[in-house]
Order: sequence, then C-alpha cells, then structure tokens
Amino acid sequence: MGTLVLDVETASPFEEPPDNTNDTQYFEFFSVSLAYADELNGTPETEVLFRRGDWGDQYTIDLYERLFEWCDRRSVDRLLTYNGTWFDGTHLLTWARDIDDSADRNFLARTETLFENHVDVALAAADEY
Repeated sequence: MGTLVLDVETASPFEEPPDNTNDTQYFEFFSVSLAYADELNGTPETEVLFRRGDWGDQYTIDLYERLFEWCDRRSVDRLLTYNGTWFDGTHLLTWARDIDDSADRNFLARTETLFENHVDVALAAADEY
C-alpha cells in the first residue's frame, strides 16, 4: 500500500474569479500532478497529466479517465494534498458530480474513494507553524 500526492491546477478562461472565492463555476480543470510511493523513503513515481483540448466536457472526462487509470495501477491507501480540503477536493468533487449528471459516468464515487484517507498537509503545517 502506498501514498498518492495530488495537486490540481486550474484556469479561469471565461471569467476572473472574485477575490477569495472558491466557487467552481470560475475554474476549469487544466492539469493534475501526481506522485506515488510505496514507502515514504522510496523514490516516488511522478506524472503530470494535462488537458488535451478546449474547455469542452469531453476533455474534462478524458483528464479524469487518465487520472483514474494512473491511480488504478497503484495500490493507494492514503492521499496527500496541500490545501486539498479547500481547493483540490472541492473542485474535483464538483466537476465529477457535474460530469456524472450529464455524461452518465461514475466519477463522483471514484473521486470520493480517492479522498477517503485524505490528509491535507496545509492543515498540519498551519497547526505546526
């Protein structure tokens, strides 16, 4: 069993978000950085997956499919993010719900499974420092 580290990058191609907002309507899924290690002292496997087209749903679906394919090839028992509780998780879950509603996918359940054993290191860093 191993640790997955995930970081989502977004773009705001249609409208600049207001200051201090986290409303998914302003953000589009652009890329996801992934790292995986079986052991914390081991060298992680890494990958950056980029969107392969415009802002259409089919390219968001493609990015999710590649994310899940990458994760499915590893034995993930813990997910680490930095600020994933507020940002990454919020948006990944919202986009997945929207896709499931419009394209009959099962992305929401798969995303929830990724976040079952989630540790947001930003919260730990804030407590420590």
